[in-house]
Parts: sequence; C-alpha cells; structure tokens
Amino acid sequence: MPEINERDVAQSIKSGKFAPIYLFYGEEDYLKRVYVERIINAAVTDFGEANIHRLDGTASADDITSAADAIPMMSEYSCVVVSDYAFSSLSELQYKQFKAVIEQPNECCVLIFTYESALPKPKSDKGKELFNLLSKKAQTVNFAHKTEKELADAIIRRAAKRNINLQPTVAKGIVQRCGENLENLLNETDKLCDYVGKGAAVTMADVDLICSKTVEASSFDLADAVCAGNSDLALSICADLFEARTEPLLILGALSGVFVDIYRVKLGEAEGMRTDDLATAFGYGKAAFKLRRAAQSGKRMSQGSVQKALEILRRTDLSLKGSRTDPKTIMERCLVDLIRTVSGRQL
Repeated sequence: MPEINERDVAQSIKSGKFAPIYLFYGEEDYLKRVYVERIINAAVTDFGEANIHRLDGTASADDITSAADAIPMMSEYSCVVVSDYAFSSLSELQYKQFKAVIEQPNECCVLIFTYESALPKPKSDKGKELFNLLSKKAQTVNFAHKTEKELADAIIRRAAKRNINLQPTVAKGIVQRCGENLENLLNETDKLCDYVGKGAAVTMADVDLICSKTVEASSFDLADAVCAGNSDLALSICADLFEARTEPLLILGALSGVFVDIYRVKLGEAEGMRTDDLATAFGYGKAAFKLRRAAQSGKRMSQGSVQKALEILRRTDLSLKGSRTDPKTIMERCLVDLIRTVSGRQL
C-alpha cells in the first residue's frame, strides 16, 4: 500500500475502519506512541489484558504469528504491536506462517509494526521477501521530524483546544526556546495555558517566565552573544547553564553544533549556494531552519575566523575530557577565546 499520513490514520480511527496491518516509522517517537495507543483504545473495546499484545524485537516469529491469528475475546478486534522486529533467523515453517499472516491477515486483528527511526534492512532472503511483502500490504506512515512551522502549528492547536490565544510569532518563539521535541513542546504549552488561564493570550513575557529553555536553544543564544562580541551576555548564559547543572560537554557539543552550521553556511556562500539548497545538500531535511539561524548568527564572521573558532572548540573538548581544571573555568576561557577570534583580536 502507498504511504498515508497522520490525518489518514486519524480518520480511520474516527470511522472505526482499521487497516489490518500498519507500519509506523520515523523520528517523531511521541506521535508513533500516540497513534498506536489511539488505535488500541478505539479497536479493543473490552478485555484489554487478553486482546492487547505488545511484543518487541526479541519476540519469536511464533509469538507474533500466534498473537496475530488469535480470536479476540469479547471485542470486535484484538491488537498486536510489534516493535523493531528485524525479520531475521526464520525457519522455513516460521517463514510460511509469517507470510500467511501478512498475505491473509486476520480480519479481527489490527497488527502494528513500529520502528524507532529507519525501517529495517533484513539480511536473509526470507527476511527481505517478508519485509517487502509487509511494505506492500501495510498502511505505512512516516512520522518524520517536523518543521519549525509544523511544530508551531501543533502547539497553536493545543492552546486553541483550551480556548487560549497563541499567536504564530509567539508559538515560533516557544519552539526556538524549548527545542524541537514535540512531546516537550506540548508539555510546555500546557504549562503556559495553566498559567495564563482560559480565554487569555500568551505573550513572549509569559514564555520567558514559564518555559524551560533547552540546551540547544541556549546554545543559539550563546553563539549569538559570541558572534556579537558580547562577553557579559555569553558568560551569563554559560553561568545559567552551569547553575541548571547542565553537563559541560552537552553545552560544548550544542555550541559546537551551531559553529559547524555556521561553517557550512560559509562554505555554501563561497560556492554561491542558497541556504535552503545547502540544507538539502547536507541532509538537514525539516531542520533547515538551523542553517538559517546559523547564517544570521555568523553573518559578521569570515570563513577563516569560523575555522579558528572550531579549533578552539576542539581544544576545549580535549580539556574538558582530560584536564583537572574546573569545567566552568574551561568553558569561560573558551568563550573569551571565541569572542577574541570573532572580533579579530590576537589570543
């Protein structure tokens, strides 16, 4: 079957007309969990302990096929959820049983295969044939990483359900502050809604007061401060991160990621490439906004100064891993050296 989208799955749940087999994969783990549970709750009307079967990649082929073939107890459907099954080490009998389950699925069972990110690549001929058959028979949904706009739209809808006014610019600010994890964004939105109250509007002042800033979001602010030569702000952000007990290597890793993005922007500019084309070339996908943010942060820097900054970050990484010096002191020294490099002063 061709790939379908979230709306198609939602419609099948609403109508009660389930596909016999679903295949879920992609980076949005939260949405995969949500839709699995929605299918289960809609399909299994009674005796959940007998009609719901959850199996992981270590399950045997016999366990999966037996559960899929079972007649539900006092319910129209049973539901079998199989996570990260690799389709390997199948006997001839198991291969035939699996093939029968996929080719002629039990009409009283909803069989869901879920994969953490990418789809599996079975090594054996039997495994390849079965997975290819599954891909053709199942309704397949790629829960891909969402763009900044898609994430903003999702939290606007969340707020609207509680009669809260959340404008697109504020929603975008929440995403930039709280990161790209959808589950975390929805939780932060719920916190905001609880704070402002029904019928109110969320402002950026509310967001700054209530929402927790992620390390990634702080790293953008840190990079902005460094690139602007604002040592007071850079050291203040660093101090806040240490006060929040953020691991030093996490801070450094996030900051390094921003400078890698800036370096890629500089390479693209040297070749006359647009930021969106560069994002495609480097496989950013729906995270292309990171490059656009990096382009803004590093607009005053030369390619040479970015290279020097990356070397400072590399040395800092070695110091954090191998030095007895206080990590906060190492990071502060790193920030001062970066600012000197950006401003063109000698170290």
